[in-house]
Amino acid sequence: MQKTLFALCLILMLAACQPPPSPPADAPTRPPAATPSPTPPAPPTPTQASSATPAAGLPLPGAPRYTLALTLSDDLQTVSGTVLIDYTNNETVALNALYLWLFPNLLGGALSVSNVTVDGVPASPELSMQGALMRLPLAAPLAPGQSLALGMGFVTTVPTDPARNYGILSLVDGVLALAHFYPMLAAYDENGWNTAEPSRFGDIVYADAAFFDVRLDTPAGLVLAASGDERAPTPGADGRQVIGVQAGPVRDFYIAASPNYQVVSAQSGAVDINLYLLESQRPRAQPTLEAAARSLAGFSARYAAYPYGELDFVVTPNFALGIEYPGIIALTSRLFEPYEAGISGLPPAYLESTVVHEVAHQWFYNLVGNDQVGVPWLDESLSQFATWQYYVDRGAGEENGFKDSLSGRWAGADYAPIAIDQPVSAFDEAGYSAIVYGRGPLFVIKLRETMGVEPFDAFLRDYVAAYTWGTATTAGFQSLAEKYCACDLGPLFEKWVYP
Repeated sequence: MQKTLFALCLILMLAACQPPPSPPADAPTRPPAATPSPTPPAPPTPTQASSATPAAGLPLPGAPRYTLALTLSDDLQTVSGTVLIDYTNNETVALNALYLWLFPNLLGGALSVSNVTVDGVPASPELSMQGALMRLPLAAPLAPGQSLALGMGFVTTVPTDPARNYGILSLVDGVLALAHFYPMLAAYDENGWNTAEPSRFGDIVYADAAFFDVRLDTPAGLVLAASGDERAPTPGADGRQVIGVQAGPVRDFYIAASPNYQVVSAQSGAVDINLYLLESQRPRAQPTLEAAARSLAGFSARYAAYPYGELDFVVTPNFALGIEYPGIIALTSRLFEPYEAGISGLPPAYLESTVVHEVAHQWFYNLVGNDQVGVPWLDESLSQFATWQYYVDRGAGEENGFKDSLSGRWAGADYAPIAIDQPVSAFDEAGYSAIVYGRGPLFVIKLRETMGVEPFDAFLRDYVAAYTWGTATTAGFQSLAEKYCACDLGPLFEKWVYP
């Protein structure tokens, strides 16, 4: 999951990710309203109303640009700083307000903002949903094509109890995981601003592609991995260090860090693969890197070139097995513990399927976006299918066992013909696993059989090309598939997809 918070099911020694166990019964699924935080510094003042256009030659000229100046406290429990968001209205209607997510207020932490400005003029945000959703009324409507600069200071408090968020935003055992820790623009689509409250399981982020320019002031000796390209640390004030990161296009910005991380690296073509882990976890490094390199090369050949020069993996004590972020993947430390049945660790066979599924998300979630909250099958089911395709391409017959594992998931819903095109909120946790991770990929396999392998392969390549850095929909997926098979797929979609 993106976070997608899964656990894997092993059948015939093959694994696929699924939602993790629920938090302990005494752990609330939503924390109370955020407690007061230290006052953040004032945000930088923009010098002009519009600075949202990227430099010449960059893709997505109207994409949002985040400039973040961050300070990590010595104990790593607080992130303070400023954010300046250059935003262009790419919609066809004027906007009277902007919406931003403050996700830590739903994840057991806290995020407070101050000194909010629009083009340097103080603004008055309105908070709702336990402080997790910020509406920012605009003094004048923002017409299509017009831009503004939104600035603010913020402080994020990182929880040390991961039970409330499966460890995606946490500081545990000296490992810092920073998911969705900054004020984040909500997505705007054909239905307007997407402000639906996320479920307590499944992915919570639906975002457009954006660019990030980040400066981090951290304790000296901290080893850090992030979405994008990290520059080597330089000396900062008071014995600290400064790290710069640039990322984009990406749909989120994630950081993991620890003073104890070691880095093991490999290559897949021109892509550097880096694995951040502890010394005790090194025995599983080689199979991790091998699965990453094989899947990266395979998906690049099948779908589109991987869009970045590096892919990072970080081992964190999360309660999922794998969580995808742009250009970086979090793997649970349980995958790297010595395995003793019923006592510790996880079977080694879990590792490969976890890595492959999460690598597939670099195409289905990041490169090709979708509403992960409202239409999760478009990334999760397709990533499961891509994992099955990985085993097909290896040619050792392992795809049969993996397909059996998908059917085994669907059995969790008694093979009920439940529509796959539904929001996360339509399911309970078991049903979400059974339908989105089980029935969904089985539908894609059935679609491949119906269309024929060559037309289907061509369709999926074109699907990725058509929606690169955009947002796919179920209707668009069906329409393009019908173009490639020159057939009516309506009955098949009615049987499997639509509610």
